Amino acid sequence: MGRIAGLQICFFLVCHWCFAQANFHTYTLNGVIKLNSGVVRLIPINSKGFYSNNKEGGESIISNGKFKLKNKIPYPYAYRIGVYQNSIPVYVSGIFFLDTGNQMIVCDINSSWKTPDIRNLQMSEYINDFNPLFYLVNQKLAYIDKYRDSLNTIYKNNIPYEYLQLIRNLKSDAENVENEILLNYIKNYSTSFVAFWSFVNKVSDSYESIYDTIFSAFSSSLKKNHTGKFLNETITLQRQTSIGQTFPVMSLLNREFKQTVLPKKKEFKFTLIDFWFSHCNPCISQFGELNQLFKEYNLKGFDIIGVSVDSKKNIPEWENVIRKHSLLWGQFLDLNGKVANRLGVNNYPANFLLNEKGEIVAKDIEPFELSMFLKTHL
Repeated sequence: MGRIAGLQICFFLVCHWCFAQANFHTYTLNGVIKLNSGVVRLIPINSKGFYSNNKEGGESIISNGKFKLKNKIPYPYAYRIGVYQNSIPVYVSGIFFLDTGNQMIVCDINSSWKTPDIRNLQMSEYINDFNPLFYLVNQKLAYIDKYRDSLNTIYKNNIPYEYLQLIRNLKSDAENVENEILLNYIKNYSTSFVAFWSFVNKVSDSYESIYDTIFSAFSSSLKKNHTGKFLNETITLQRQTSIGQTFPVMSLLNREFKQTVLPKKKEFKFTLIDFWFSHCNPCISQFGELNQLFKEYNLKGFDIIGVSVDSKKNIPEWENVIRKHSLLWGQFLDLNGKVANRLGVNNYPANFLLNEKGEIVAKDIEPFELSMFLKTHL
């Protein structure tokens, strides 16, 4: 009986494995780029958790200006392509859609962040039906970015607060229009993978109440696949960490590697939770300004809690950065970013500004904006 039961279990596991594999389909991506050497990688948009294998995309060696990527996917995926020479990125494409079957992609080394030339059913929808609807709003967003760049040049990266507010309002209006266009498209094409992944790319930003309505408009099949389930979880997390919500309690390691529960309410009028890691240059570039703000406002009721998402092997680098930049505030470790992932933090640096009740009053606030805020409120 034991042998028969064992055989039955083995048969069940083999069948289950075969069934699971049957849901994945092979793609072959033959690529062309004007480079003689380098490594090509598929870069997931947003978090890799949106992909069923929960891993980075595949990679290939460039040989005589050509490369080949081959793997299996359960349904159309969205990626960027990155090209690296000596581990240094020399090209990153715009977002494109990868379908099953054989496809060719042509990457223009001189056109980073532009959509590469690739032909498949999803890209046909994207180019002919989806993207043209966003032409005007994309033009407006591009204009806003250029306007901000010009102000940065004029004011040497210290844009007056009233101009920042104007830029925010203009961008918010444009993004509201963008969300409405997307929602209307999904209402008509609820099974569209193009709209689906475009929405995934949007939710890396701050939570908007319309996100719940947009997600609900997708077909049941999309909402129930792996990406859809992870998308729903991400929106839920972002809703819980949106402005006005109480920031959740975190269990972190202090520099003596003891568990510490943070943040502690009512100790300071305002607390900045700053997420960073030791190899994040944009994170580190802010430390000089944050040090000045801490010196000026700490005794007036302002605190900073530094949270590194470094891995265990990078702990020495973490300590080295703290010493090198003479960081004045408490530093804590979120090993491998588990807490950050739970909070929906995907881009770095990231921060949350809390009031004395532990409520979120701002997210991803830049040092010069923080300076204006503290000057007004303390």
